[in-house]
Amino acid sequence: MTTFSTLAAMQLLPAEQSTIQVAVGYEDAQGTLSAINNEVAAVTAKLTRISGLIPAGTNKTAIDAAISALA
Repeated sequence: MTTFSTLAAMQLLPAEQSTIQVAVGYEDAQGTLSAINNEVAAVTAKLTRISGLIPAGTNKTAIDAAISALA
């Protein structure tokens, strides 16, 4: 359940960056990874807000599970 924190701390190796640089559309692998982490953080914040506003129940449980999965 530490997907986000693992991704947030990840630093691609120079060889990985070089390999990705030659792929069309993925020239800046570390920058892309950072952008993905920012998007995940934004989604997590939105889900947390919704979870805090709805009463207990199946939907809240599912939202909280999604938040945990993104943690």
